[in-house]
Formats: sequence, C-alpha cells, structure tokens
Amino acid sequence: MSLLLLFGFIGVYLSSTLLHPNTHGLKDNAQLSIRGARYLAYRTIYLSGAALLLQVLAQSLWKMRWMKVVVFAVALLAGVSVSITGHYGAQLVHIEGVGPQGNYMEGSDEREH
Repeated sequence: MSLLLLFGFIGVYLSSTLLHPNTHGLKDNAQLSIRGARYLAYRTIYLSGAALLLQVLAQSLWKMRWMKVVVFAVALLAGVSVSITGHYGAQLVHIEGVGPQGNYMEGSDEREH
C-alpha cells in the first residue's frame, strides 16, 4: 500500500508541476476551467502526500487499526480530487478545444483559433 501511495504521489506531483503544459490566449470559460483544474491539482498533491505520510506513520509509529480507515479516507479524497480534475481537463480539451493540434498551447506556432 505504501508503494502505491508513493507512486501516486510522485505521479500527481510530476503531472501537476513539471509536466503540465502552459497555455495562452484562452477564452473566459477555458480560463475558469483551467483555474479549477490547477486548484484541484494542487489539492490532490497535498491530499496524496498526506495519505502517504499517514500510511508511513500508521505502519511505523501508530500501529492502530483505525489509522487504516483514516489513510483510506484521505486517499479516497485524493482520488475524488483527481476525478474532478480530469473532468476539468476533459472540458478543456473536448469543449474549449485547448490542446488538440497545439491550440492555445505555449510554444505552438500562431494559428487562428
């Protein structure tokens, strides 16, 4: 369980910070969606980090059974946060047209949007 939480935390961190593409020239609806996605992405980083920390503490220091329930609840909240972030991302791609063929992405050549 600890390894899964560790890999999940690393994946969330990388995808939310280092590997996240930058955009430019977004319309108002798209800007609202990207703000929501970024907010939830950072919330997911904190929740997955908290779940990992609680799991490590539950295995090493606090050997109480109820801590597994707490770890599960925090990991579940991180999963819900990922799900909602994915919804925002899908809205950006499929409704607002951000990303396909480089639309609104930094580094792409100037095209008519």
